[in-house]
Amino acid sequence: MATPVKAVTEPARTPSSTWTNLESVLSERKKARSYRGRLQGQLNRLREQLNTLIVREEDPDSVEAEEELQKRESDLQKALADAIERCTHLDLVVDKTIRQRAVTEAESFFANDDEDEDAESFDGLPFFNGPVEEDNVNSVPDKAKDAIAPPNPQESSPRMLRDVKFPVQDTDGSPAMPQEAQERVRNPPPCRPIEVSKLTVPKLVASYRLKSHFSMLEGLMVEIGAGKILPGQGYSPYATTRILCYNKLIESFGDCLDVVDAANEIAESSGYQWLTIRQELLAQFAQRDMLKTNYDDKLTKLKFGGVQRTDEFLRHSSTIYHLYMDVFKGDSSERRRLVDKIMSKLPSDIRVRVIDKIKGYMPVNNDSELESQDWELILPFERVGKFASRSIVGIIRQTCRTMRDASVVENPSSARSATNLRPDLIRQIVDRDVQSLSDWAKKYARVWGLCGKGCRSLDKVKALGANGLYKATSRR
Repeated sequence: MATPVKAVTEPARTPSSTWTNLESVLSERKKARSYRGRLQGQLNRLREQLNTLIVREEDPDSVEAEEELQKRESDLQKALADAIERCTHLDLVVDKTIRQRAVTEAESFFANDDEDEDAESFDGLPFFNGPVEEDNVNSVPDKAKDAIAPPNPQESSPRMLRDVKFPVQDTDGSPAMPQEAQERVRNPPPCRPIEVSKLTVPKLVASYRLKSHFSMLEGLMVEIGAGKILPGQGYSPYATTRILCYNKLIESFGDCLDVVDAANEIAESSGYQWLTIRQELLAQFAQRDMLKTNYDDKLTKLKFGGVQRTDEFLRHSSTIYHLYMDVFKGDSSERRRLVDKIMSKLPSDIRVRVIDKIKGYMPVNNDSELESQDWELILPFERVGKFASRSIVGIIRQTCRTMRDASVVENPSSARSATNLRPDLIRQIVDRDVQSLSDWAKKYARVWGLCGKGCRSLDKVKALGANGLYKATSRR
């Protein structure tokens, strides 16, 4: 005879109307999980009795015991299914309540100090990524339904986005977002810590690019919900992801070991406070005098390697321009100097065409107005998208590509030769207006000249101040 298994009594269910906060829902879920566990244990013991029961057809008692155990097994399976369904429903309610609380904390700085307005501070902001199943909401209390349901636009707070007037267009022709809307976009709900661990971060290329590197990394952190933008301060990670964000910051520094060492020292003394680490690192590695030194050095070393290497030249020019923005903050006089310096690196024929195209964008009525305006300030230095050609970088790229295509049409065989890929240094030196070739040669201890058809005049060669002269004819 099988030993009867003690029946499990389901605890009394608390009415959903009493679920007024997260703690009450958690308490109800705890009771439901405990009941589910007892049912599972009872079912396991019952199945163990079924497996060990010896049934003989000639023994009516054993047959009756088997039937009784099978009936009780069926009843327990149904009760367990109901318990699992209830636990799943309570898990859904708890998850939604927690997400609602997290969103409230993440958006708290948009609310006023008044408690009534604070309760409405996230009207118009959806909490969930997908629709809520109807059968999972039926037993949710009224207060929980109000928090889960999408907000009514007519009842939204006057501080919400529906009352914000958007400017028609910005300079690129696209609608501009107001500051409050931008803050909402930049601060999504908090993410799980595992999402920060999976994030792939860009690498810092040089310590003087630290400021732009921080901006890019902080933008990534905000997009995945690892932190938020504090008004007047900047990015700040959430408490649950603070150490993970710091680890990603160290990972992003890559081979810049001096920056890594400095960051570790600052983090230990500040308790891994992001804002403190950012300020101290920028003070050490991104001071204005250091950025200006890099800016002047790169501008001096900038070279034009011919129309075949235009993109490389423009990439270096773009890097210099970003340094200019960090150091001079868009100063007009330095902007003119920067553009003039970059133009001086180009051969004279390309330079003339580029400046002529830039002046074509001047909104003037006569030549006197044309001469009174600074052509260096007419167009933005660089742009992207459909207006990329309406910039200094875009015009240089178009002009150089036209020159390259023209050279290919004129002499296709030379365009495919390896020598055509070498930097056009001789052409660049000769075309300079700011410095003569003889002055350039005086800067070096030794200068060798390669003469061709354009340099057959001995007088021109002697005028360079060469110590000796050897005339030879190529045997080719």
